[in-house]
Parts: sequence; C-alpha cells; structure tokens
Amino acid sequence: RDYYASRGLGDVYKRQDFICAVGVKCNKCKRLQYRRCKHRTQEERKMKIQNMIKKITIAVLSAAMMLAPIVNIKAASTDVVDTSKTGSITIHKYDMTAAKQAGVNTSQFTPTGKQDAAAEAALEKYVIKGVEFSYLRVGDVEQQSENGKIQMIYELPTTIQQILDLTSSDAAKTEGSKTYFTSQQINEKLVKALEDNTVTKDKLEDYMGKNGTAMDETNANGVTSKDKLPLGLYLIVETKAPENVTYTTNPWFVQLPSTDSKGDDWFYDV
Repeated sequence: RDYYASRGLGDVYKRQDFICAVGVKCNKCKRLQYRRCKHRTQEERKMKIQNMIKKITIAVLSAAMMLAPIVNIKAASTDVVDTSKTGSITIHKYDMTAAKQAGVNTSQFTPTGKQDAAAEAALEKYVIKGVEFSYLRVGDVEQQSENGKIQMIYELPTTIQQILDLTSSDAAKTEGSKTYFTSQQINEKLVKALEDNTVTKDKLEDYMGKNGTAMDETNANGVTSKDKLPLGLYLIVETKAPENVTYTTNPWFVQLPSTDSKGDDWFYDV
C-alpha cells in the first residue's frame, strides 16, 4: 500500500510574492519555497484534507503520484542479506490526475519496488520534470526470528519516533541506544499521523532539511536516482517542486535491500 495526501489545497506559490490562498500578499509567511501559508487555522487545513480523503481513494490521493515501495513486512526466501553490497533508489514522478482524466487506468499499477516497464510506458506522457527529493538513512535493518518465522525490524532515531508517536511499548527490540520497530508499526503510525494533520508532514520535511541529502531533480523522463547507498532504512521526502505542482507526495520509507510481497529473494536496486 502507498499512502499519499494532498497539501496546500488552493494555494498559489510564488518564489518572491509569497501569495496566500486568498490571493492577498502575505508579509508573514516568508518561509522556504513551496511551503504552504501557515495563517489558516489548523482546523481549516485539517477539514480540507479530510474532505479530499473522502473524495479520492487514498492509494492515488496525490495529484502527482510516484511509483515507489513502502517498508516491506515479509522477509525474503533467501534469508541472508549480502552486506557487502550497496543499494540504489530510483523515483518516478507522474501527474496521476492528468493520466486518469485522459483515461489511463491507474489502479492497475501496484508499486512493488521493482521496475515496471508497462507502467512507465502508460504514464510516459504524464511525467513531471524538476522535482527534488531528499533521502536520509535513518537506521539499520535487522532480521528477527520469532516463533520460527523471520521478520524484519527497523531502527528509528528518537526524533522520528517522537514525530510518529512511537513509544517504547511499540518497540520490537531495544539494544543499547538503538530501538527497532516492525514495518507494520512504522507504517500504521506514519499513515495515521499523515491523515490526521499536516503537522507531521511539516516536521518530517524540517527534519529532512536539516539532515537529508538532496537527489538530482527529476529529468525529462520524470526520473531521479541515487546509487552506491549503504544498506538500511531510508526516509524519502519531496523537498522542492515546480510552481505548477500544487500537490506533493507524503514522506515514505524505503528498505535497502527490499523484497516484494511474495518474499522472492532480496533486490538491492529499488
């Protein structure tokens, strides 16, 4: 499952003018480029997002959706991860609203973490160029044996735990200063936090701004990638978009190496 949420509904972004949603120049919200005006009340912004969630299926809620996996729950059939390898992350950015309006059946595309040539061909007219994503390795990934089954657990730093409202009682394992959680715990907390309000998204963006590394902007094919990455759990955040993009994708996590829902071995290029 991928979860996306709209952001800044109705806002108009200008690099210099900082125009608010009502079309009046705002002298107070001179913040980072493409960040929405904060002068609406939290209640107004929450109502806008809730109304949008009611209208559109969560799986394709973003008007500019990308194909990318979230953290996997199931361990691969080959249990041993080759720690001598590095991984890579490739992101495709598409205008899914335009694709749907043109009659493309977007529901047929299920993100697996592997390249999908059919999806790329069907969506090639709807790529979005000039979008910047940032990445950050937030922790280790370990295998844990429980009742004869192997599951993956993920380290998260204290700040992200607090942002997602994860507590020590949620932890699958604590080892020294490191705390690990299952993918289900992480995903459920992330989805709930992003659906309920926009504060979580702001906090993750701010965290990434201080700690993350920007990828190259998406090219003419709507693609950006980064290779030679150490294995682990990564947080991905959309950090900059062209002025004509009014919806941004929610932050998400990627595991390197990854595996599909069938657990058919590990793949290191996601």
